[in-house]
Amino acid sequence: MHEIREYKQKFLKSIIIWALAVTAIFIALYALLLYLGIIRPILFVTYETSHFAEHHGELSGILKKIHGHNEISTLAKSVEKMSTDMNRYIEDLTHATAEKERLGAELNVAKQIQAEMLPRVFPPYENHKEIELFASMEPAKEVGGDFYDFYMIDDDHFAVVVGDVSGKGVPAALFMVITKTLLKDTAAHQLDPAKIFENVNTILCENNESGLFVTCWMGILTLSTGELKFANAGHNAPLILQNGECKYLTTKPNLMLAGMDGVKYSANEIKLSPGDQLFLYTDGVTEAKNGADAFYGEERLKEVINAHLKEGPTEIVKSVGEDVASFVGEAEQFDDITMLSIRMNSYQGNNVLHTMVREGVTEEAIEYLEKRLRRNSFSEKTINKINIITDEIVSNIAKYSGAVYCEISMAYSPQELTLEYIDDGVPYNPLEEEEPDINVPADERRIGGLGLFMVKKMSKEMSYARKGNKNILHVKVDYER
Repeated sequence: MHEIREYKQKFLKSIIIWALAVTAIFIALYALLLYLGIIRPILFVTYETSHFAEHHGELSGILKKIHGHNEISTLAKSVEKMSTDMNRYIEDLTHATAEKERLGAELNVAKQIQAEMLPRVFPPYENHKEIELFASMEPAKEVGGDFYDFYMIDDDHFAVVVGDVSGKGVPAALFMVITKTLLKDTAAHQLDPAKIFENVNTILCENNESGLFVTCWMGILTLSTGELKFANAGHNAPLILQNGECKYLTTKPNLMLAGMDGVKYSANEIKLSPGDQLFLYTDGVTEAKNGADAFYGEERLKEVINAHLKEGPTEIVKSVGEDVASFVGEAEQFDDITMLSIRMNSYQGNNVLHTMVREGVTEEAIEYLEKRLRRNSFSEKTINKINIITDEIVSNIAKYSGAVYCEISMAYSPQELTLEYIDDGVPYNPLEEEEPDINVPADERRIGGLGLFMVKKMSKEMSYARKGNKNILHVKVDYER
Protein backbone atom coordinates (compact mmCIF):
# COMPACT_ATOMS: atom_id res chain seq x y z
CA MET A 1 0.00 0.00 0.00
CA HIS A 2 2.87 2.27 0.77
CA GLU A 3 4.38 1.59 -2.64
CA ILE A 4 1.03 2.07 -4.27
CA ARG A 5 0.59 5.46 -2.60
CA GLU A 6 4.04 6.57 -3.68
CA TYR A 7 3.37 5.46 -7.21
CA LYS A 8 0.07 7.31 -7.14
CA GLN A 9 1.73 10.51 -5.95
CA LYS A 10 4.42 10.27 -8.61
CA PHE A 11 1.76 9.67 -11.22
CA LEU A 12 -0.25 12.68 -10.07
CA LYS A 13 2.86 14.85 -10.07
CA SER A 14 3.81 13.76 -13.55
CA ILE A 15 0.24 14.34 -14.76
CA ILE A 16 0.22 17.84 -13.24
CA ILE A 17 3.66 18.66 -14.62
CA TRP A 18 2.75 17.47 -18.08
CA ALA A 19 -0.59 19.25 -17.90
CA LEU A 20 1.15 22.48 -16.90
CA ALA A 21 3.74 22.03 -19.62
CA VAL A 22 1.12 21.30 -22.25
CA THR A 23 -0.96 24.26 -21.01
CA ALA A 24 2.06 26.57 -21.11
CA ILE A 25 2.96 25.39 -24.58
CA PHE A 26 -0.68 25.84 -25.68
CA ILE A 27 -0.83 29.32 -24.19
CA ALA A 28 2.47 30.25 -25.82
CA LEU A 29 1.38 28.92 -29.16
CA TYR A 30 -2.03 30.59 -28.79
CA ALA A 31 -0.41 33.89 -27.84
CA LEU A 32 1.98 33.61 -30.77
CA LEU A 33 -0.86 32.87 -33.13
CA LEU A 34 -2.96 35.67 -31.56
CA TYR A 35 -0.08 38.11 -31.96
CA LEU A 36 0.72 37.06 -35.48
CA GLY A 37 -2.89 36.77 -36.61
CA ILE A 38 -4.59 39.66 -34.79
CA ILE A 39 -2.43 41.87 -32.57
CA ARG A 40 0.40 42.52 -35.03
CA PRO A 41 -1.97 43.26 -37.95
CA ILE A 42 -3.90 45.64 -35.70
CA LEU A 43 -0.64 47.30 -34.71
CA PHE A 44 0.26 47.54 -38.41
CA VAL A 45 -3.10 49.12 -39.17
CA THR A 46 -2.74 51.52 -36.22
CA TYR A 47 0.75 52.49 -37.31
CA GLU A 48 -0.31 52.92 -40.92
CA THR A 49 -3.28 55.14 -40.07
CA SER A 50 -1.00 57.30 -37.92
CA HIS A 51 1.52 57.44 -40.76
CA PHE A 52 -1.33 58.26 -43.16
CA ALA A 53 -2.40 61.22 -41.03
CA GLU A 54 1.12 62.52 -40.47
CA HIS A 55 2.31 62.21 -44.08
CA HIS A 56 -0.66 63.71 -45.93
CA GLY A 57 -2.28 60.52 -47.09
CA GLU A 58 0.87 58.50 -47.88
CA LEU A 59 1.29 54.86 -46.64
CA SER A 60 4.50 53.16 -45.60
CA GLY A 61 3.62 49.83 -47.24
CA ILE A 62 3.56 47.85 -44.01
CA LEU A 63 0.03 46.68 -44.64
CA LYS A 64 1.29 44.47 -47.43
CA LYS A 65 2.62 42.11 -44.71
CA ILE A 66 -0.94 41.31 -43.70
CA HIS A 67 -2.27 38.26 -45.51
CA GLY A 68 -5.36 36.15 -45.28
CA HIS A 69 -9.04 36.65 -45.78
CA ASN A 70 -10.19 37.60 -42.30
CA GLU A 71 -11.59 40.84 -40.96
CA ILE A 72 -8.14 42.30 -40.21
CA SER A 73 -6.90 41.77 -43.75
CA THR A 74 -10.15 43.25 -45.05
CA LEU A 75 -9.56 46.28 -42.80
CA ALA A 76 -5.99 46.59 -44.09
CA LYS A 77 -7.16 46.48 -47.69
CA SER A 78 -9.81 49.09 -46.88
CA VAL A 79 -7.15 51.38 -45.41
CA GLU A 80 -5.02 50.96 -48.53
CA LYS A 81 -8.02 51.71 -50.74
CA MET A 82 -8.90 54.70 -48.56
CA SER A 83 -5.39 56.03 -49.01
CA THR A 84 -5.56 55.60 -52.78
CA ASP A 85 -9.01 57.23 -52.96
CA MET A 86 -7.96 60.03 -50.60
CA ASN A 87 -4.85 60.81 -52.63
CA ARG A 88 -6.90 60.82 -55.81
CA TYR A 89 -9.48 63.09 -54.14
CA ILE A 90 -6.76 65.44 -52.90
CA GLU A 91 -5.27 65.55 -56.37
CA ASP A 92 -8.67 66.22 -57.94
CA LEU A 93 -9.45 68.84 -55.28
CA THR A 94 -6.10 70.54 -55.85
CA HIS A 95 -6.73 70.59 -59.58
CA ALA A 96 -10.30 71.84 -59.08
CA THR A 97 -9.12 74.56 -56.69
CA ALA A 98 -6.46 75.68 -59.14
CA GLU A 99 -9.03 75.65 -61.94
CA LYS A 100 -11.47 77.61 -59.79
CA GLU A 101 -8.82 80.19 -59.00
CA ARG A 102 -7.97 80.45 -62.69
CA LEU A 103 -11.62 80.87 -63.61
CA GLY A 104 -12.03 83.39 -60.80
CA ALA A 105 -9.11 85.40 -62.12
CA GLU A 106 -10.49 85.22 -65.66
CA LEU A 107 -13.95 86.28 -64.43
CA ASN A 108 -12.41 89.24 -62.62
CA VAL A 109 -10.72 90.23 -65.87
CA ALA A 110 -14.04 89.71 -67.69
CA LYS A 111 -15.78 91.89 -65.09
CA GLN A 112 -13.21 94.61 -65.63
CA ILE A 113 -13.54 94.33 -69.42
CA GLN A 114 -17.33 94.50 -69.17
CA ALA A 115 -17.10 97.57 -66.92
CA GLU A 116 -14.72 99.21 -69.38
CA MET A 117 -17.15 98.54 -72.23
CA LEU A 118 -19.76 100.71 -70.51
CA PRO A 119 -19.24 104.49 -70.61
CA ARG A 120 -17.88 105.62 -67.24
CA VAL A 121 -16.77 109.21 -67.84
CA PHE A 122 -19.19 111.73 -66.36
CA PRO A 123 -20.02 114.29 -67.58
CA PRO A 124 -19.62 112.50 -70.92
CA TYR A 125 -19.23 115.43 -73.32
CA GLU A 126 -17.58 118.71 -72.44
CA ASN A 127 -18.77 120.28 -75.69
CA HIS A 128 -22.42 119.24 -75.19
CA LYS A 129 -23.60 120.97 -72.06
CA GLU A 130 -27.17 120.66 -73.27
CA ILE A 131 -27.35 117.31 -71.48
CA GLU A 132 -26.23 116.04 -68.10
CA LEU A 133 -26.01 112.30 -67.46
CA PHE A 134 -24.94 109.72 -64.88
CA ALA A 135 -25.23 105.90 -64.85
CA SER A 136 -24.18 102.85 -62.84
CA MET A 137 -24.30 99.06 -63.26
CA GLU A 138 -23.78 96.56 -60.43
CA PRO A 139 -23.81 92.88 -61.54
CA ALA A 140 -25.23 90.19 -59.26
CA LYS A 141 -22.33 87.89 -60.22
CA GLU A 142 -18.85 88.56 -61.54
CA VAL A 143 -20.35 89.52 -64.90
CA GLY A 144 -23.93 90.33 -65.76
CA GLY A 145 -26.43 90.77 -68.57
CA ASP A 146 -27.48 94.34 -67.82
CA PHE A 147 -26.03 97.17 -69.87
CA TYR A 148 -26.40 100.84 -70.60
CA ASP A 149 -24.92 102.94 -73.37
CA PHE A 150 -25.03 106.49 -74.71
CA TYR A 151 -23.31 108.17 -77.65
CA MET A 152 -23.55 111.01 -80.12
CA ILE A 153 -24.92 109.78 -83.45
CA ASP A 154 -24.13 113.14 -85.03
CA ASP A 155 -23.78 116.73 -83.83
CA ASP A 156 -27.50 117.03 -83.13
CA HIS A 157 -28.64 113.53 -82.13
CA PHE A 158 -27.84 111.76 -78.87
CA ALA A 159 -28.73 108.09 -78.24
CA VAL A 160 -29.29 106.48 -74.85
CA VAL A 161 -29.93 102.76 -74.25
CA VAL A 162 -30.67 100.57 -71.22
CA GLY A 163 -31.09 96.79 -71.61
CA ASP A 164 -31.40 93.57 -69.64
CA VAL A 165 -30.47 90.13 -71.00
CA SER A 166 -32.34 87.13 -69.63
CA GLY A 167 -30.21 84.99 -67.32
CA LYS A 168 -26.99 85.82 -65.55
CA GLY A 169 -23.29 85.11 -65.70
CA VAL A 170 -21.04 84.61 -68.70
CA PRO A 171 -23.72 83.61 -71.30
CA ALA A 172 -25.77 86.72 -70.51
CA ALA A 173 -22.65 88.89 -70.60
CA LEU A 174 -21.66 87.61 -74.04
CA PHE A 175 -25.18 88.15 -75.38
CA MET A 176 -25.12 91.62 -73.86
CA VAL A 177 -21.94 92.51 -75.75
CA ILE A 178 -23.48 91.35 -79.04
CA THR A 179 -26.70 93.32 -78.46
CA LYS A 180 -24.92 96.50 -77.36
CA THR A 181 -22.63 96.41 -80.40
CA LEU A 182 -25.48 95.77 -82.84
CA LEU A 183 -27.56 98.63 -81.42
CA LYS A 184 -24.72 101.12 -81.70
CA ASP A 185 -23.70 100.03 -85.20
CA THR A 186 -27.29 100.17 -86.45
CA ALA A 187 -27.91 103.59 -84.87
CA ALA A 188 -25.05 105.01 -86.91
CA HIS A 189 -27.25 104.64 -90.01
CA GLN A 190 -30.75 105.00 -88.57
CA LEU A 191 -32.38 107.65 -86.33
CA ASP A 192 -35.61 105.77 -85.70
CA PRO A 193 -35.33 103.54 -82.57
CA ALA A 194 -38.20 101.36 -83.77
CA LYS A 195 -36.38 100.59 -87.03
CA ILE A 196 -33.16 100.00 -85.09
CA PHE A 197 -34.95 97.44 -82.91
CA GLU A 198 -36.40 95.68 -85.94
CA ASN A 199 -32.99 95.30 -87.60
CA VAL A 200 -31.24 94.18 -84.40
CA ASN A 201 -34.06 91.74 -83.55
CA THR A 202 -33.72 90.07 -86.95
CA ILE A 203 -29.98 89.54 -86.45
CA LEU A 204 -30.34 88.28 -82.86
CA CYS A 205 -33.00 85.75 -83.82
CA GLU A 206 -30.61 84.05 -86.25
CA ASN A 207 -29.08 80.92 -84.68
CA ASN A 208 -30.27 81.87 -81.17
CA GLU A 209 -30.03 78.30 -79.91
CA SER A 210 -29.37 79.44 -76.35
CA GLY A 211 -32.86 80.93 -76.19
CA LEU A 212 -31.70 84.19 -74.60
CA PHE A 213 -33.60 87.44 -75.12
CA VAL A 214 -33.16 91.13 -74.27
CA THR A 215 -35.54 93.72 -72.88
CA CYS A 216 -34.41 97.15 -74.02
CA TRP A 217 -35.36 100.83 -73.96
CA MET A 218 -33.78 103.17 -76.49
CA GLY A 219 -34.23 106.89 -77.02
CA ILE A 220 -32.75 109.31 -79.56
CA LEU A 221 -32.73 112.94 -78.43
CA THR A 222 -32.52 115.86 -80.85
CA LEU A 223 -30.39 118.39 -79.00
CA SER A 224 -31.51 121.38 -81.02
CA THR A 225 -35.22 120.93 -80.26
CA GLY A 226 -35.48 118.66 -77.22
CA GLU A 227 -37.54 116.11 -79.15
CA LEU A 228 -37.05 112.57 -77.87
CA LYS A 229 -38.04 109.62 -80.02
CA PHE A 230 -38.00 106.30 -78.16
CA ALA A 231 -39.02 102.65 -78.39
CA ASN A 232 -39.58 100.05 -75.69
CA ALA A 233 -38.86 96.35 -76.30
CA GLY A 234 -40.48 94.78 -73.24
CA HIS A 235 -38.50 96.91 -70.78
CA ASN A 236 -39.52 98.69 -67.57
CA ALA A 237 -41.17 102.06 -68.14
CA PRO A 238 -38.78 104.89 -67.27
CA LEU A 239 -39.63 107.76 -64.93
CA ILE A 240 -39.85 111.30 -66.26
CA LEU A 241 -39.27 114.31 -64.00
CA GLN A 242 -41.18 117.17 -65.59
CA ASN A 243 -43.02 120.29 -64.37
CA GLY A 244 -42.18 119.60 -60.75
CA GLU A 245 -43.57 116.05 -60.67
CA CYS A 246 -42.37 112.49 -61.24
CA LYS A 247 -44.37 109.94 -63.21
CA TYR A 248 -43.85 106.78 -65.23
CA LEU A 249 -43.49 107.25 -68.98
CA THR A 250 -45.85 104.43 -69.79
CA THR A 251 -46.37 103.24 -73.33
CA LYS A 252 -47.47 99.93 -74.77
CA PRO A 253 -44.25 97.90 -74.77
CA ASN A 254 -43.35 95.70 -77.72
CA LEU A 255 -41.91 92.19 -77.60
CA MET A 256 -38.35 91.85 -76.29
CA LEU A 257 -35.45 91.56 -78.72
CA ALA A 258 -34.49 88.04 -79.90
CA GLY A 259 -37.91 86.76 -78.81
CA MET A 260 -39.41 86.23 -82.27
CA ASP A 261 -38.35 87.16 -85.76
CA GLY A 262 -40.35 89.62 -87.81
CA VAL A 263 -41.68 91.69 -84.90
CA LYS A 264 -42.69 95.29 -85.68
CA TYR A 265 -41.74 97.89 -83.11
CA SER A 266 -43.47 101.22 -82.52
CA ALA A 267 -41.80 104.56 -81.82
CA ASN A 268 -43.08 107.23 -79.42
CA GLU A 269 -42.20 110.91 -79.13
CA ILE A 270 -42.08 113.46 -76.30
CA LYS A 271 -40.51 116.90 -75.97
CA LEU A 272 -38.04 117.62 -73.19
CA SER A 273 -37.73 121.16 -71.91
CA PRO A 274 -34.72 122.49 -70.01
CA GLY A 275 -34.78 120.97 -66.54
CA ASP A 276 -36.68 117.81 -67.57
CA GLN A 277 -35.07 114.55 -66.55
CA LEU A 278 -35.42 110.84 -67.38
CA PHE A 279 -34.60 107.97 -65.03
CA LEU A 280 -33.98 104.60 -66.74
CA TYR A 281 -33.43 101.34 -64.86
CA THR A 282 -33.62 97.55 -65.06
CA ASP A 283 -35.87 95.25 -63.04
CA GLY A 284 -33.00 94.57 -60.63
CA VAL A 285 -34.06 97.81 -58.91
CA THR A 286 -37.79 97.23 -58.49
CA GLU A 287 -37.43 93.46 -57.92
CA ALA A 288 -34.72 93.73 -55.28
CA LYS A 289 -35.68 91.58 -52.25
CA ASN A 290 -35.04 92.02 -48.56
CA GLY A 291 -34.74 89.32 -45.91
CA ALA A 292 -38.53 89.00 -45.71
CA ASP A 293 -38.79 88.29 -49.48
CA ALA A 294 -40.55 91.63 -50.06
CA PHE A 295 -39.92 93.48 -53.35
CA TYR A 296 -38.57 97.01 -53.51
CA GLY A 297 -41.35 97.94 -55.93
CA GLU A 298 -42.18 100.74 -58.34
CA GLU A 299 -44.00 102.91 -55.78
CA ARG A 300 -41.01 103.07 -53.46
CA LEU A 301 -38.77 103.98 -56.41
CA LYS A 302 -41.13 106.79 -57.36
CA GLU A 303 -41.24 108.06 -53.77
CA VAL A 304 -37.45 108.19 -53.53
CA ILE A 305 -37.14 110.14 -56.78
CA ASN A 306 -39.94 112.50 -55.73
CA ALA A 307 -37.88 113.29 -52.65
CA HIS A 308 -34.96 114.36 -54.89
CA LEU A 309 -36.78 116.17 -57.71
CA LYS A 310 -34.52 119.21 -57.60
CA GLU A 311 -31.29 117.23 -57.70
CA GLY A 312 -29.21 116.28 -60.73
CA PRO A 313 -28.69 112.86 -62.36
CA THR A 314 -25.68 111.96 -60.22
CA GLU A 315 -27.46 112.64 -56.94
CA ILE A 316 -30.64 110.82 -58.03
CA VAL A 317 -28.82 107.65 -59.14
CA LYS A 318 -26.77 107.56 -55.94
CA SER A 319 -29.81 108.23 -53.75
CA VAL A 320 -31.79 105.39 -55.35
CA GLY A 321 -28.79 103.06 -55.05
CA GLU A 322 -28.41 103.86 -51.35
CA ASP A 323 -32.13 103.34 -50.72
CA VAL A 324 -32.10 99.96 -52.52
CA ALA A 325 -29.06 98.86 -50.48
CA SER A 326 -30.80 99.96 -47.27
CA PHE A 327 -33.95 98.06 -48.24
CA VAL A 328 -32.13 94.83 -49.17
CA GLY A 329 -29.91 94.84 -46.07
CA GLU A 330 -27.96 91.61 -45.65
CA ALA A 331 -29.97 89.70 -48.26
CA GLU A 332 -28.08 88.40 -51.29
CA GLN A 333 -28.34 90.48 -54.45
CA PHE A 334 -30.75 88.65 -56.72
CA ASP A 335 -30.30 90.44 -60.05
CA ASP A 336 -28.09 92.96 -61.83
CA ILE A 337 -28.89 96.57 -60.89
CA THR A 338 -28.55 99.22 -63.59
CA MET A 339 -29.62 102.88 -63.43
CA LEU A 340 -29.21 105.83 -65.77
CA SER A 341 -30.49 109.38 -65.37
CA ILE A 342 -30.30 112.10 -68.03
CA ARG A 343 -31.32 115.74 -67.74
CA MET A 344 -31.97 118.25 -70.51
CA ASN A 345 -30.12 121.38 -69.44
CA SER A 346 -30.71 123.40 -72.58
CA TYR A 347 -31.25 123.10 -76.29
CA GLN A 348 -30.32 125.26 -79.21
CA GLY A 349 -32.93 126.15 -81.76
CA ASN A 350 -32.25 128.33 -84.75
CA ASN A 351 -32.78 131.58 -82.81
CA VAL A 352 -33.37 130.63 -79.17
CA LEU A 353 -31.11 129.22 -76.47
CA HIS A 354 -32.85 127.51 -73.55
CA THR A 355 -30.32 127.29 -70.75
CA MET A 356 -30.40 126.30 -67.10
CA VAL A 357 -29.70 129.15 -64.68
CA ARG A 358 -27.12 127.88 -62.21
CA GLU A 359 -25.69 130.29 -59.69
CA GLY A 360 -25.05 132.86 -62.37
CA VAL A 361 -22.98 130.59 -64.63
CA THR A 362 -23.12 132.28 -68.05
CA GLU A 363 -20.54 130.42 -70.16
CA GLU A 364 -23.13 128.52 -72.20
CA ALA A 365 -25.13 131.65 -73.04
CA ILE A 366 -22.01 133.63 -73.94
CA GLU A 367 -20.65 130.78 -76.06
CA TYR A 368 -23.96 130.45 -77.92
CA LEU A 369 -24.24 134.18 -78.71
CA GLU A 370 -20.55 134.49 -79.59
CA LYS A 371 -20.80 131.65 -82.13
CA ARG A 372 -23.79 133.29 -83.79
CA LEU A 373 -22.13 136.69 -83.83
CA ARG A 374 -18.90 135.37 -85.36
CA ARG A 375 -20.84 133.33 -87.89
CA ASN A 376 -22.54 136.55 -89.01
CA SER A 377 -19.28 138.55 -89.10
CA PHE A 378 -19.90 140.91 -86.18
CA SER A 379 -16.89 142.89 -84.94
CA GLU A 380 -14.91 141.98 -81.83
CA LYS A 381 -16.10 145.19 -80.19
CA THR A 382 -19.73 144.17 -80.66
CA ILE A 383 -19.00 140.60 -79.47
CA ASN A 384 -17.35 141.88 -76.28
CA LYS A 385 -20.25 144.26 -75.68
CA ILE A 386 -22.82 141.45 -76.03
CA ASN A 387 -20.76 139.18 -73.76
CA ILE A 388 -20.66 141.79 -70.99
CA ILE A 389 -24.39 142.53 -71.29
CA THR A 390 -25.33 138.83 -71.23
CA ASP A 391 -23.04 138.02 -68.34
CA GLU A 392 -24.50 140.79 -66.17
CA ILE A 393 -28.14 140.15 -67.04
CA VAL A 394 -28.03 136.34 -66.63
CA SER A 395 -26.10 136.68 -63.35
CA ASN A 396 -28.72 139.06 -61.98
CA ILE A 397 -31.57 136.81 -63.14
CA ALA A 398 -30.02 133.87 -61.31
CA LYS A 399 -29.38 135.97 -58.21
CA TYR A 400 -32.63 137.90 -57.86
CA SER A 401 -35.40 136.06 -59.71
CA GLY A 402 -34.60 132.48 -58.63
CA ALA A 403 -35.32 131.23 -62.14
CA VAL A 404 -34.85 127.61 -63.19
CA TYR A 405 -33.99 128.38 -66.80
CA CYS A 406 -33.65 131.32 -69.15
CA GLU A 407 -34.46 131.69 -72.84
CA ILE A 408 -32.12 133.93 -74.81
CA SER A 409 -32.80 134.99 -78.36
CA MET A 410 -31.02 137.40 -80.68
CA ALA A 411 -32.16 139.23 -83.79
CA TYR A 412 -30.72 142.12 -85.75
CA SER A 413 -31.75 144.63 -88.35
CA PRO A 414 -29.70 147.18 -90.27
CA GLN A 415 -30.33 149.67 -87.44
CA GLU A 416 -29.80 147.64 -84.26
CA LEU A 417 -29.28 144.29 -82.57
CA THR A 418 -31.99 143.06 -80.16
CA LEU A 419 -31.51 140.61 -77.31
CA GLU A 420 -34.40 139.03 -75.43
CA TYR A 421 -34.05 137.37 -72.01
CA ILE A 422 -37.05 135.40 -70.67
CA ASP A 423 -36.97 133.64 -67.29
CA ASP A 424 -39.54 131.87 -65.10
CA GLY A 425 -38.48 133.38 -61.79
CA VAL A 426 -40.25 135.72 -59.39
CA PRO A 427 -41.00 139.24 -60.69
CA TYR A 428 -37.71 141.09 -61.13
CA ASN A 429 -37.22 144.30 -63.08
CA PRO A 430 -33.52 145.16 -63.41
CA LEU A 431 -34.45 148.64 -64.68
CA GLU A 432 -35.70 149.51 -61.20
CA GLU A 433 -32.26 148.98 -59.70
CA GLU A 434 -30.87 152.20 -58.23
CA GLU A 435 -27.93 153.45 -60.25
CA PRO A 436 -24.68 153.89 -58.27
CA ASP A 437 -23.24 157.37 -57.87
CA ILE A 438 -19.99 157.12 -59.79
CA ASN A 439 -18.87 160.48 -58.40
CA VAL A 440 -18.59 158.95 -54.91
CA PRO A 441 -15.24 157.23 -54.10
CA ALA A 442 -15.32 153.45 -54.60
CA ASP A 443 -14.74 152.68 -50.91
CA GLU A 444 -17.74 154.85 -49.96
CA ARG A 445 -20.06 153.69 -52.73
CA ARG A 446 -22.77 151.09 -51.99
CA ILE A 447 -22.05 147.55 -53.16
CA GLY A 448 -23.80 146.35 -56.34
CA GLY A 449 -25.52 148.03 -59.24
CA LEU A 450 -22.40 148.89 -61.21
CA GLY A 451 -22.80 145.98 -63.64
CA LEU A 452 -26.36 146.94 -64.61
CA PHE A 453 -25.25 150.56 -64.83
CA MET A 454 -22.67 149.47 -67.45
CA VAL A 455 -25.33 147.51 -69.33
CA LYS A 456 -27.60 150.55 -69.47
CA LYS A 457 -24.77 152.71 -70.77
CA MET A 458 -23.86 150.18 -73.49
CA SER A 459 -27.48 149.68 -74.53
CA LYS A 460 -29.41 151.78 -76.96
CA GLU A 461 -32.72 150.86 -75.32
CA MET A 462 -33.94 148.54 -72.51
CA SER A 463 -37.51 147.48 -71.67
CA TYR A 464 -39.04 145.09 -69.13
CA ALA A 465 -42.42 143.32 -69.02
CA ARG A 466 -44.04 140.68 -66.83
CA LYS A 467 -46.24 138.27 -68.79
CA GLY A 468 -47.87 135.38 -67.00
CA ASN A 469 -45.19 133.87 -64.78
CA LYS A 470 -42.26 135.07 -66.88
CA ASN A 471 -39.93 138.05 -66.80
CA ILE A 472 -39.16 139.45 -70.26
CA LEU A 473 -36.28 141.85 -70.79
CA HIS A 474 -35.44 143.43 -74.17
CA VAL A 475 -32.06 145.03 -74.81
CA LYS A 476 -31.25 146.91 -78.01
CA VAL A 477 -27.68 147.86 -78.91
CA ASP A 478 -25.83 149.40 -81.79
CA TYR A 479 -23.40 147.11 -83.55
CA GLU A 480 -20.48 147.05 -85.94
CA ARG A 481 -19.53 144.46 -88.55
